[in-house]
Amino acid sequence: MSGQALKQRPAPRERRMDKNTVARPRREKAVAWTGPAETVEQFEKRGGQVQRLTASWEQRA
Repeated sequence: MSGQALKQRPAPRERRMDKNTVARPRREKAVAWTGPAETVEQFEKRGGQVQRLTASWEQRA
């Protein structure tokens, strides 16, 4: 070596915790639905509500 100290990278910035900082829980990642599919009729029987919108071709009748 040429006598110079190797430059070291600074440590990653740590999050400071003081009396004014709130520790927030980490968000959970969204997971795709893997359960069995159900029909609209089955969903309504379970008490679900469905908003039915008329399509443009149904409005011209």
